[in-house]
Amino acid sequence: MSIESATERDNFFDDNDFADEATFTDPALGAVNGIFDNETELMDADESGVLISVPMFYCNTTNVTGVQEGSTLTLAAIDYVVKERYNDGTGVTTLRLELA
Repeated sequence: MSIESATERDNFFDDNDFADEATFTDPALGAVNGIFDNETELMDADESGVLISVPMFYCNTTNVTGVQEGSTLTLAAIDYVVKERYNDGTGVTTLRLELA
């Protein structure tokens, strides 16, 4: 159960502060505010490690109704495909992305 309201989550993801705007093209949701993160993770491959990029988009769950694996979006002029969707149960969704 979440302690904040939908309005507070919308304020958190407001692009006037530190959030980013993504445009969803499939489904055609238009612009959705969220937080983009592109961390680097170490992926073990036998004895040597390989660094990989792991782009994620965190947003208000109510703003991404219909988004699922294979959905497409554009963020900062770069096209992405949704690889996984995680709802945390508090009203926030994490989308794991991959370059389109």
